[in-house]
Amino acid sequence: MKPLFDVCRIRENQARTASRFSEHAFLFEDVENQILERLREIKRDFSTILLMGASTGILKDALHKRFPEAFIVSAERTSQRFNLSLYSNRVTFNFEDWCFRADSFDLVISTLTLHSLNDPLSHLCNIRSSLKNEGVFLGTFFGGETLKPLRDALLQTELFLTKGAHARIYPLISNEASVELLQKANFTWPMVDVDRVMVHYEKLITLLHDLRGMGEGNALIERSKATPSKKLFQNAEKCLERQNGRFAIPFDVIYFTGWKG
Repeated sequence: MKPLFDVCRIRENQARTASRFSEHAFLFEDVENQILERLREIKRDFSTILLMGASTGILKDALHKRFPEAFIVSAERTSQRFNLSLYSNRVTFNFEDWCFRADSFDLVISTLTLHSLNDPLSHLCNIRSSLKNEGVFLGTFFGGETLKPLRDALLQTELFLTKGAHARIYPLISNEASVELLQKANFTWPMVDVDRVMVHYEKLITLLHDLRGMGEGNALIERSKATPSKKLFQNAEKCLERQNGRFAIPFDVIYFTGWKG
């Protein structure tokens, strides 16, 4: 499988923006709170927990309170994203090269990481392997029509200006394909649902600052290495449909749950 993502670039993006992540983390905060709501529906205790990408500290704090005796490991792609947590069980790795043994955890939570992996199926298989029998996996990622108006506006504008277009927005997993991924990874009782969050902006630059601040800047291998012209974004902004002076951007957050039976 030809890789789509520059793993080093992803880590650089996250490290460079970590100091201002909290200013742009509203989607991550919402997702971590939503995961906690789903976890409350699972009536059991967990003693060994792996958190991947839970960068706001909301999940870490809540799980330490709910399971005070649990051994909780927090994993990030870059150490700079640990600055919101005081807990010491930390692992830094790129999420592509799995580093955990089989049958290690009874709960694994992955927060907004899968959409930027080169081989999401292998990643899910590794997670399942690291779960103990009857262990639970809760995962989230951006999919569906996330950023579609921005994608369309940039494509239309760049084709008009240069007669060609560069890869600027990640290709995303569809809602339907996410179910198939869980099944192929051999999770039992897979459940998938989608939460569309609409974010309204007055200016395109604010959206771009949010994406960069989240650590979601362009890390595609086929991205253009040249600095995009101001004209590209100025013209793309004119293509965005507005109501009451604002344009709406969807973020489709796909939530899935699976068990190791």
